[in-house]
Amino acid sequence: MLFLAGGVLGTRWWLANPAVNAPESEPMALPTSAPSPVPTAPPVVQPKAESAYLSLEGVPEGAALLVDGERLQVALPIVHVPVAPGSHRIRIEKPGHKAWEQKLEFKAAQEQRLVASLPMLGPLTGYLTFNTMPWAKVLLGERELGETPLVRLKLPVGRHSLTVLPLGKGPARVVVVEVQPGQLTLKTLNL
Repeated sequence: MLFLAGGVLGTRWWLANPAVNAPESEPMALPTSAPSPVPTAPPVVQPKAESAYLSLEGVPEGAALLVDGERLQVALPIVHVPVAPGSHRIRIEKPGHKAWEQKLEFKAAQEQRLVASLPMLGPLTGYLTFNTMPWAKVLLGERELGETPLVRLKLPVGRHSLTVLPLGKGPARVVVVEVQPGQLTLKTLNL
């Protein structure tokens, strides 16, 4: 019982003299009554300008999206990409494809849904190897291509009507050839 009373009395003495038992490096704060909170107005939050949105379909894998010349890091499909309201130049590009570009007007909280086609850029030329028996002069329109044999002659892609004029005797003939992009077309003609 004495032990209990000493413990209680010692605790009362220690509580009454906190500075004696507190470490020197940490001053002991004396209890004080907290000031009553002063009512304040809630903070004013400025509303952000609402974004507009862009969604594009038909964009090939690996294409880049540029808004006003700035490349955006977006994943395909391009869906609900936020943009600032106003007028913007939108460009979709990918190496080996024809770029798609358009100037668009965006309104806040509205979404522009577009389809962008990026056709592949293939070679715009092909090649023709053409031989005749007997040899002949070959014209494309009024332009002389040379005398046969013509070997790997570079021509625009498409269908061409060639005028063939035999170097000896014989009437002129018209031959139609189809030149494919980047391909070699072979043609032989007996006159």
